[in-house]
Amino acid sequence: MTYFFYSCICLVLVVVQTAILPVIPGGGEFYDLLALFVFYLSIFRSVREGLPVVFAIGFTMDNLSGAPFGLYMTTYFWLFVIVKWITGFLRVRNVILLPVLMGCGTIIQSLIFLGPITSTESWPWLQVVVIKTGVVQVLWAVTTGPILLLLLSRLHQQWDQLMMGIMAQREGQSE
Repeated sequence: MTYFFYSCICLVLVVVQTAILPVIPGGGEFYDLLALFVFYLSIFRSVREGLPVVFAIGFTMDNLSGAPFGLYMTTYFWLFVIVKWITGFLRVRNVILLPVLMGCGTIIQSLIFLGPITSTESWPWLQVVVIKTGVVQVLWAVTTGPILLLLLSRLHQQWDQLMMGIMAQREGQSE
């Protein structure tokens, strides 16, 4: 049932990112919400539970976007690995470290995405756009990322409690 929860959350995040945020003023420069979910998986979930989901959402985004195939999967994989590595020796759930981690992760994702863009476009005029968008995305990530991560964690706890209640109720009826 956990994977059903993940599927629902990913579907909601894709709809918000592709249909709702672009029509909100300033929402087009919001950071990647699925990267936020990758952060959640790497901070609050085990590798065994999170890695298949990371590959699935990366594969899905590679198919939905016009980016070179494998870009999202590679980006999400490395974000997951880096954050998991950092959580090995830092207590990342700290209120101070979450914004720093979100900001750094957004920068890493932007740098990975920058590779294919700079190989096909003229770099001088692109610098201004990339820097402006990158700064706005990092500010969004630092301010909203920790709140959304904690919200996702709370939603998952509520989901688990709901599923436990349903399972206990079924156990009681079958006896």
